[in-house]
Amino acid sequence: VLLSAPGDTILMYMLVVESESAEAAVTAGWEQVGVTFEQTARPQTIPSAPGFDETVLVNYGSGMSAPFYQGIGQRIGTNVYTLLIVVNDLAAAGQRNAQIQIIASGFQPTDLVTTDLSAVMPLPVDEDIIAALEDFIALNLPLMEVPGMSLAIVQDGEIVYANGYGVRALDSDEPVDADTYMMIGSITKSMTTMMMATLVDDGAMAWDTPAVEILPTFAVADPALTEQITMQNLVCACTGVPRRDMELLFNANEQTGEDSVEMLKTFRFFTDFGEAFQYSNQMVAAGGYIAAVAAGGAYGTLDADYFAAMQERVFDPIGMTRTTFDFATVLADGDYALPHGAAFDENDSYY
Repeated sequence: VLLSAPGDTILMYMLVVESESAEAAVTAGWEQVGVTFEQTARPQTIPSAPGFDETVLVNYGSGMSAPFYQGIGQRIGTNVYTLLIVVNDLAAAGQRNAQIQIIASGFQPTDLVTTDLSAVMPLPVDEDIIAALEDFIALNLPLMEVPGMSLAIVQDGEIVYANGYGVRALDSDEPVDADTYMMIGSITKSMTTMMMATLVDDGAMAWDTPAVEILPTFAVADPALTEQITMQNLVCACTGVPRRDMELLFNANEQTGEDSVEMLKTFRFFTDFGEAFQYSNQMVAAGGYIAAVAAGGAYGTLDADYFAAMQERVFDPIGMTRTTFDFATVLADGDYALPHGAAFDENDSYY
């Protein structure tokens, strides 16, 4: 199967290769589709999804210039389900990255054995289950190079287990406990839409309310689209706005809610509404900030108004007593973990 982006800027070949080695199957796959290149192969064995015996990712070249090649082999027995990607235009890859990821992770081989747990009643959490869980965590934290984590189990509407494991930072021996503050990143998106839903329930706005009706200064680069974008569009990840995070990464300490909203005025849309999934931090942020205006806030105090709306409509009602946007609160408390990431290799590029 060959999938191609407009103008053949991206080519994705999907085929099954018979082999006892996923890496060998990727090499054979390139020969089968007739694609040749001189870049050096850099194979990497990665954790397999349930049901697969082996998974190999092979990058070719630096990924800093086109054309760029990547192969993924997932083996079940001697059948290797192989995905080969040719990127002829790096800008197109950035625009279509979400679709590439969906294709790469979304197919399911017919011989993949899965277990249907939809009708299975969960076992009650007891001492034996907790002991097995803690043994599993103790084994896998060092294997996965995770410094620390916390875990809670909710059963029948009650927290039946909560604990922390490991340390708060690689250079620390301070333990993580069940109450340790951690940076949670994009889970905030779900909480933001929950806050927005309470405003819909209260009649303060509707999902199909145009954003400009709540915040008249809201705008994107296209004036026609500015008028069309609704509150739901801001959080659907389907409007065609690509991911653009450099401003957030480098200006995180100075960035305000107003900055996030104003930034959208420079954003170009790469696809039509609903055409493709496009992950955008700024669009969801704008949804939260504009919703805060619908809740009674004002442009000029968007951060404080958004924080207040989240506290009053999400954190307090559902008992999230250890959740905050205030770094000063976290620092004063002292029980917080530092975020960690995998080492970055400038020669690796993943699409």
